[in-house]
Amino acid sequence: AIGEDFTVSQAGVADASLILSSTGTGADALQINASAGGMDITSAVLDLDIGATTTDVNITGATNVDLAATAGDVTATSGDDVILTSTDDIMLDADNTLANIITLDAYSVVNTSGSVVVDFGTGDMVVTGTGISADFTLDADLFSIDGTGTSNVTVTGGVGEDFTVSQAS
Repeated sequence: AIGEDFTVSQAGVADASLILSSTGTGADALQINASAGGMDITSAVLDLDIGATTTDVNITGATNVDLAATAGDVTATSGDDVILTSTDDIMLDADNTLANIITLDAYSVVNTSGSVVVDFGTGDMVVTGTGISADFTLDADLFSIDGTGTSNVTVTGGVGEDFTVSQAS
């Protein structure tokens, strides 16, 4: 009836398990289907592991796929990639007070020559900082800034602001 639940459970607080198992060989050997409502998978104390030993793990959604954790990592083993693909936007949004909220790090102890490549096609790349302490720092061994159209470098500030271009040894 409406409001009633059907529960299959392993009773008791002990080192025990509830196992659903299939020896079927089809791509749909084990199915969980909520045809008219949502589905929640939770783990209150220990890790929630979703894995496949010989193929990919795909998480898809008709509108959004949200991966969220209060703390943790998305990792891949050596030789594997982590790929985020979208036919719409991919947004990195970190809402906290840490100094380095979003970090792109291609340097590691085993790979000191990693690269970060940003290819934005024929669109624009905009880097914006807001406020007095929104500083932008670029430190590199070599760098090149080339423009094929009208370009400028402007410093707008008050009394005591400096703009310096120098060759230092």
